[in-house]
Amino acid sequence: MNGDLYASVIKENISCIKLKKLSPRRTNTTITGLATLLSVINPTTIEYLDLEESEFGSEGAKVLARYPPELTIKKLGVKRCDVGAEYLAAALPNSNLKYLDISLNNLTGKGVILLLNSLNTRLRHLNVTTNKSLDIDKATIRKQVQKHPFMTIII
Repeated sequence: MNGDLYASVIKENISCIKLKKLSPRRTNTTITGLATLLSVINPTTIEYLDLEESEFGSEGAKVLARYPPELTIKKLGVKRCDVGAEYLAAALPNSNLKYLDISLNNLTGKGVILLLNSLNTRLRHLNVTTNKSLDIDKATIRKQVQKHPFMTIII
């Protein structure tokens, strides 16, 4: 099902539902579709947002940034979404995220460091595997993670 069609079907059929997981992954959901989905449901109840292989990108991070800090998203999957760490860092500095999968996004090592520094210490798991553009060595990233003793990073 086309991602935007997916959003419009939900819009037509949901009045007041409390979703815990929203997973329009691999549906070609556009930024407009994501904004529509989040506008018709109560996004403060979503704990897991999986946007893998969607057209999320950096514009999608800007959509998430529009929502208040009381969002309860604890797990965010943006694998293969062409999103930059810099945009996520700007969009999610006060988030409740505990798990972030940002693998397969051509991240730079500097972007990963920025992301680690901007996300609060609630983040417990960060997956940045298979990012071909990591321009600093993994030891430097691991050193940065030591500032967050309860975090696991998969490089």
